[in-house]
Amino acid sequence: YQPVAARFTNGARKRAGLFMGVYEGRGQLAKALNHLQLSWEEVKFGWNDAASARFEKKFLEPLATDLHAAANAMEHIAMVLTQVRSDCQ
Repeated sequence: YQPVAARFTNGARKRAGLFMGVYEGRGQLAKALNHLQLSWEEVKFGWNDAASARFEKKFLEPLATDLHAAANAMEHIAMVLTQVRSDCQ
């Protein structure tokens, strides 16, 4: 089995909408985290007890921290890739 994206050249991937840059990936992560946080706020209206507090502390807070760290790392990678592309031209 070969993933769909691997079946195309970079140009074909981009034309087919399968190529994602670092900034696009970072944006999708931010959007997903925002959606998760909004959904969690809705859930807390009906589930606001000690178990929900433990769930939030154990899973959601670390996830948000990790996703922010990932976004910062992606920003750094984007800058490095920009420099590499510039150096190779």
